[in-house]
Amino acid sequence: MSDPYLYPGTTVLINHFNIRDQAKLDSKERRETLKTLKGLYDNPVKGDFGLAHLLELHRRIFAPVYPFAGEIRRIDMVKAEEKLGGGSVEYAPFHLARLQAEHHLKQLNACDWSGLSDLSRAQDMASFAGMIVDLWKIHPFREGNTRTTMTFMHQFAAAKGFALDRELIRANAEYVRHA
Repeated sequence: MSDPYLYPGTTVLINHFNIRDQAKLDSKERRETLKTLKGLYDNPVKGDFGLAHLLELHRRIFAPVYPFAGEIRRIDMVKAEEKLGGGSVEYAPFHLARLQAEHHLKQLNACDWSGLSDLSRAQDMASFAGMIVDLWKIHPFREGNTRTTMTFMHQFAAAKGFALDRELIRANAEYVRHA
């Protein structure tokens, strides 16, 4: 099956700028999403941190670039990962991505994260980090899963009264991505 998100005969995602060169698209995408990410810091998405919230966050970050922003992907996908020697993480099958994301977000919201505000329960940080990984591994979007997941979890943490160190994560973005 061909990838309906790509320009025919290419590996470049269909985008609002009709850019068909991957390096140029990568550069344009970085510039555009950086603007929206900065805006989300001051004006976070309001909601209950369920699936609709996650979809809206993705839509806001990627709507300037991609027509599929805010939509669950409609295909199975693999993505070559440098740290896996070109292999791919096993993402959720597309037909289960919505269900798995809803289930995971329900679990995230059901947890008592109060131990993270005063670091009284060290095991909570490992659990929270695991929740970040589990949400990311679902990979509900065709593109932009890492940025969406990390932004969502930053906003979730802030709403629950604890903060993730944005500067530490930003300064080590490649490490966080590969981890």
